[in-house]
Amino acid sequence: VMHDYEFDMYRLVLSIGKRYGIDTAYEIMSDTVAAKRLRWLEQVATELDLSGTPLQNGLGLYRKYFKLSDDSFQILEQAPEHVMFRRKDTIDAIAYACDVLGLDVIEVNNKVYARTMNLMFQKLDLQLSNRVLEYHAGWYVERIEVHPGS
Repeated sequence: VMHDYEFDMYRLVLSIGKRYGIDTAYEIMSDTVAAKRLRWLEQVATELDLSGTPLQNGLGLYRKYFKLSDDSFQILEQAPEHVMFRRKDTIDAIAYACDVLGLDVIEVNNKVYARTMNLMFQKLDLQLSNRVLEYHAGWYVERIEVHPGS
């Protein structure tokens, strides 16, 4: 369930977007999300098992952050340079807010939330990037890949 103050955040993004451009608005929103995620990362840094490949470590970090169980996560494709997976959003608040406010759920996720995951990867020097590819009925299809030249 999304609270009024959460809708207000999206409404604020739209207002900023009208005045300064939507990319600036998404960047501001992403900065607030990133601050929360990077604080979390600092708190759990000693608990992370970063003993695999960068891709394994990135996927492990992703699953740990979102607390994904096997019934809410499925690997669709895996190669040495990328992994594509499905993730169930049990709350589905982002998609709901985007629908109500007429925002593109893929664009919002990539410019706000995937960007913050990429900052987490950078903080751990993993040389990875996360991208949301699709959304349907509560399920996101995403890809984590190794940066070219890494």
